[in-house]
Amino acid sequence: MRSWIKQLDNGQRFYLFAVLILLVTVSAYGLRSHAPNSVAARTATTTVPLTTTTKPVPSTTTSTIHSYISAAQSSNFVGDVKTVRVHIAYTFTDSAGTEFLDQYTDYTSGFVVAIYSSDLSNFTVDPASALQGDTLDVTGQIAQYNGYFEILDPTSIQVVS
Repeated sequence: MRSWIKQLDNGQRFYLFAVLILLVTVSAYGLRSHAPNSVAARTATTTVPLTTTTKPVPSTTTSTIHSYISAAQSSNFVGDVKTVRVHIAYTFTDSAGTEFLDQYTDYTSGFVVAIYSSDLSNFTVDPASALQGDTLDVTGQIAQYNGYFEILDPTSIQVVS
């Protein structure tokens, strides 16, 4: 351990550790804004195959086990890859071309699905215009941003209704 770290008490070491974790988290997820006409700060994009369907595949069993969680449950699964069932009430596209599918018309609360402009070519329709008003099963890693929960770069989007 470096000599200056040895001089810190446990509280100061904890604070230093927390700041380092925060810096790693910010650099991993990037800083961005959901405000209209803002540029999403993203340094690298990964194209992930996306799927869209018009109807869910009918189940051949009568099981009541669901393979999705509700948008309200997403707060319990930050960092996990899950399928979230969410109704899309509002959509918009920012100046960078990122499309946001929001659970509520107020994008500062509820659940949000962000689809980066580099991933839009994986869709046969424009998600922002085609999916507003639909209930979706969205699969991807759940993240938290400014108090609400979201999936960035979804790996699968299926229209439920």
